[in-house]
Amino acid sequence: MFGFYKEEFECLIDTVEDSVAFVTLIDKDGNESNMEIPFEDLQKYKVECIPGILFIAIFKRWRNLEKMTFIPLFREAVTQKEFDELTEYYEEKYKDV
Repeated sequence: MFGFYKEEFECLIDTVEDSVAFVTLIDKDGNESNMEIPFEDLQKYKVECIPGILFIAIFKRWRNLEKMTFIPLFREAVTQKEFDELTEYYEEKYKDV
């Protein structure tokens, strides 16, 4: 479509302070940049506002209109048994976990 631009970034919340998330964005080429995003913008898209959370940010531009959309990456919980098995596996393989 003529005049349409879209870019996707992988994002990591580094720290949070005063209802603002400080985020590291990485583009498809591996270039990093930083951004401050208010909690209310992230919470509209159900992104948890705690350090270590990963999500995807999509920047869309059409003519003079710009929009940023956030997509949460949900993590499945690991049971204690699975965690212990993984730890044991990596200790056997790498000897220093």
